[in-house]
Amino acid sequence: MKPVSLFTLLLVALAAASWMADTWALMDVQRTLTPANQAQKHVHGCLKKVKTIAHKHKDDSCTQCKKLVEYGHRVAKQQPHVGHDVIKKLCKTYSTSRLCDKYNLGEEENDNVFNMTSTIVRVLTLIDTSKGSLDAEYICANHFDGACDAPKTPKHDLEKLKWFKPRSEKEIEKYHKKLAENTEHLPPTFNVVHVSDFHLDLRYTVGSEATCSQDMCCNVENFHEEAPLNDTALSGHEVLSPAREQGEYQCDAPRSLVKSSLEHINKTINEIGDFSFSLFTGDMVAHNAPEHKTLNYTLESELAVYKYMKNNIGNLPVFSSLGNHDSYPFGQLSQASTRHKTEDWNAQLASQLWEEYDWVNTTQDELSNYAGYSVSPYKGLKVISLNSNYWYKSNLYNYWDIRNPDTSGMLRFLSDELKSAEKHGQRAWIIAHIPSGGNSKNAVPWAGEVFATITERFDHVVAGVFFGHTHEDKFSVQYRKKHPRRQKHSYKEKHAINVAWLGPSVTPIDDLNPSWRYYTINSSNFEVQDAHTYYTDLESLDYKWEHLYSSRETYNTFGWPEEAPLNATFWHRVAHQIKDDPEVRQLYTDLEARNSPFERKCETQKCISKQYCYITSWTTDRYDKCRKILE
Repeated sequence: MKPVSLFTLLLVALAAASWMADTWALMDVQRTLTPANQAQKHVHGCLKKVKTIAHKHKDDSCTQCKKLVEYGHRVAKQQPHVGHDVIKKLCKTYSTSRLCDKYNLGEEENDNVFNMTSTIVRVLTLIDTSKGSLDAEYICANHFDGACDAPKTPKHDLEKLKWFKPRSEKEIEKYHKKLAENTEHLPPTFNVVHVSDFHLDLRYTVGSEATCSQDMCCNVENFHEEAPLNDTALSGHEVLSPAREQGEYQCDAPRSLVKSSLEHINKTINEIGDFSFSLFTGDMVAHNAPEHKTLNYTLESELAVYKYMKNNIGNLPVFSSLGNHDSYPFGQLSQASTRHKTEDWNAQLASQLWEEYDWVNTTQDELSNYAGYSVSPYKGLKVISLNSNYWYKSNLYNYWDIRNPDTSGMLRFLSDELKSAEKHGQRAWIIAHIPSGGNSKNAVPWAGEVFATITERFDHVVAGVFFGHTHEDKFSVQYRKKHPRRQKHSYKEKHAINVAWLGPSVTPIDDLNPSWRYYTINSSNFEVQDAHTYYTDLESLDYKWEHLYSSRETYNTFGWPEEAPLNATFWHRVAHQIKDDPEVRQLYTDLEARNSPFERKCETQKCISKQYCYITSWTTDRYDKCRKILE
């Protein structure tokens, strides 16, 4: 194994330092040019204006919120240094938005608070406040506690925009001939690892509180609010449930768990054989409290996880995608067109490490596509990695120019790669961290609609989609629209066209047993023949990794042909069994959490509809409509 070069570390450090320095320098210049007393006068004037808008009783909450966003846009454009101080004071005094609590913006000044308020100011300068724009309305819907109802999701005709031509049966016939030529000399099957969501906690402390009252436990400062006081403890309280070395259900993964999972993967690779490569669908960094989500912590976590993967999975290539936690500030990623290069350091880190570890050698692609790339491990297969922060709901850079189908260029990159695969007789796998559909907690609907349009157009090319993020073991089926122009959807078996595999997490948070899986792939079409999922029971005294289940053996209760892949039609049938059969539904619920000791039941109509709609909804809009129908 080649060690990480000093050049790589220096490059990343310089890129990160440059970004921090540029941000601070700009603010320092602005503050220098504005005398302190004058700056305070500007801040006071802005706060007064905000209060006036907020207390205009004749306006409803949505109108008030949009006026506040529009005013914020003007202030950010004209006086960005004032915007930073205004946001801090508003958060400290009123906690006016969920953003305040999520990033502790009302707390004492530090790098994290400054960088996040600077991000907010930048985004405010970018948004469109003209008539007909959706930017302010969506910001109010998603970041100001639903002050506005979410507007109707914009739709785009990608054929008219010349992203691709309509499907041609003649071209599809040619495509299948080329694919057969590309796969004729391959062995019948091969295996592929899928691991996701390590969430390595570098601050995990054995003996700290494992059942704390905060969001994440097993750190020295966390405590259970009912525990007796103890002045000698760092948390100020006695420990009721000491964290064990192997990990806890309310905590992220200690180093020992990450190493153990990868050692077991390596052992399985050696015992079973025929493994070609691994997929890693993101999230290396822990769910830290805002004050601990620093640039250095993010960088150190990513370097550690990449090194563990290289050390333990041998020489197999690892095709990775970045998660929402693999960024700084948390979840934020600007588009190149904004000229705010806030994430260049991370793309440079990823591309340099992937190249040095002999995993991927497309550095220029990765830098121009935000650590996204395509690679062909076989002549007939293309793996396309995307940075899903461009549909992450908490990425503020997704809230400007919403009517534009692709402000980052990443979705056009996907479309072009699939078009190229179609031309050259290749199947394609898409890997990303955050699912593009399902419930509306994680993905913005407008990007998800474009993604769905692309995967529907190229459904004969797409052989698999692989996500992470939820930590649960899930799947999702895409259905073809019955009437594309009218956006009418179908739930019929004949319209099931794609399936997404949501990989289980290594981290146990929340109340899950650590897990990973591998797929057996049919070489003639690069579709999944079977999936084998492994887990370790955290209630054991040490790590005992065991085979949990085979997807084919567990869910094939309807005579699915032995030679047929586990495609969208297969999972359509499973989805209906989950909805209609209580035993299958409970089995699926148990396997989502890998037989967690924490009881999980899904018996109410609300739970059944949530579960069924998630696994049959490729977009968030479809999920919401499905819930309304079933409830």
